[in-house]
Amino acid sequence: MRTMAFYFDKMILLMISIFILVVPYSSYIPKRCIYLAVFLWIVKSLLDSKKKIFKRLASLENVDKALLCFFGVAVLAAVFGLNPYHSQSILFERYIVYILIYFLGVSLCEKKKNIFFLMGVLFVMSSILAIGGLYDYILIKPTRLFTVFNRRIALQSYLNFAIPIILSVCLFVNNKIWKSVSLIIVSVLFLNLVFSGSRGALISVIISFLFMIFFLKGKLIKFSLILIPIFLFLFFTPNLFSRVNNLGSINERFRLYSSSISIFKNYPIFGVGPGMYEKLLYQYQPKGGYADGNVHLHAHNTYFEIAAEMGIIGLMTFICIFVVHFMKIFKSVKFIKDQNVRAIQIGLFGAIIANIIYALSCTIITVGVQDAVLFWLLLGVSSGIMKNTEGWRLEKGDLEKV
Repeated sequence: MRTMAFYFDKMILLMISIFILVVPYSSYIPKRCIYLAVFLWIVKSLLDSKKKIFKRLASLENVDKALLCFFGVAVLAAVFGLNPYHSQSILFERYIVYILIYFLGVSLCEKKKNIFFLMGVLFVMSSILAIGGLYDYILIKPTRLFTVFNRRIALQSYLNFAIPIILSVCLFVNNKIWKSVSLIIVSVLFLNLVFSGSRGALISVIISFLFMIFFLKGKLIKFSLILIPIFLFLFFTPNLFSRVNNLGSINERFRLYSSSISIFKNYPIFGVGPGMYEKLLYQYQPKGGYADGNVHLHAHNTYFEIAAEMGIIGLMTFICIFVVHFMKIFKSVKFIKDQNVRAIQIGLFGAIIANIIYALSCTIITVGVQDAVLFWLLLGVSSGIMKNTEGWRLEKGDLEKV
């Protein structure tokens, strides 16, 4: 007989699936899907809870603890910041949502089939991005590609998620049909990335490729056969060369960076409080100001903005989340026996790498309810694979001993 928990699981999975499919194109529907998914997950957790709260906290992994430490610093930064009321609203609008969606992602991995289902949804989302972007580029012939089926989106941000995940399926899954289809999709996705002219996203994706090499072993030759045509294509792409030669936006970003550094120097411990960079940006603008007509709310560098808003303690705890996570991945992926789960984990690893590198050139991960929420969800899924799923087995010991 199906229990109440079964129906809660299905509803949560449905909300998350809708979120993944529509998140590139809208903020209205994804936001409501996420809120409803989190609400259902909290209710389900309360109904299922048979352990004391302190016992649950004792079972937290190091990544979970690093994330909670970062959130604790964010709270302190809000308390000691310049405008606690504004910072409090940012905590509730962003950071609490990110924390909850991370742990929801972890809980989804308690069942192996949920992992495969979510990756299937990501595969569909990636296919739509690939086909829609190429369709617009062929028909509209834009100078830079920002649309999918004529709808303007932050295309390069979502390509940072899609390309490493689909590439991992191509390289590490044994099924020949999946390998062939994923090779076609990832090739079109990469074309769209080049057509977008995003220097930061392109560099981020290529760096994620280089990190994924660590897991290739005997497949390095196949990976090289993919990379060589990519670099040859980049070398002969006029659109990309024009972007490289145009340094105007880079100079503008350096002026934004200098503002965040100035704020950090004045408030080095806990910063000015979450969300306060947008309030102080023009007060700390460099001599000569910013480019005419440009309206800036963020530093175009996630790490500089966190340093300005949460100080050195906030920045260090934020970086610690990913350091701990990557240490766990490198120590555990090699023991995963299920090749499909291993491919998913490596793809998630590549997507996370791509995004934290891309965060050097723009403010992501900690802003908004679209790509930022998707990032924390996938980070949670990756953490959940390491500690919850039946999709992998360790040859010796367990994750705590690895």
